[in-house]
Amino acid sequence: MPSELLELLHKSITKASGTTSISSNIIIDEKYMDGYWHLRCFELSVKYVCDCVSVVLMNEWKSVIVQPTERGVMLADKILKKLSKLNY
Repeated sequence: MPSELLELLHKSITKASGTTSISSNIIIDEKYMDGYWHLRCFELSVKYVCDCVSVVLMNEWKSVIVQPTERGVMLADKILKKLSKLNY
């Protein structure tokens, strides 16, 4: 699963960065911008999931997907606390 997340992360970064290669003096239509922001949001969502999963992997002394951030640690902690209350 971590390798699949890493692959998805690389694909989302590639797609999102490919949409930014336009000249700044070109007028951009609204449809193009909707597509751009859709790809950027998807990329950041994947990064966020990779961040949280990396926290769990790091706690298990396994290789991480990305270097965990403080925000990822806080969210992973919150998720794990909720799961422990549900007896998972």
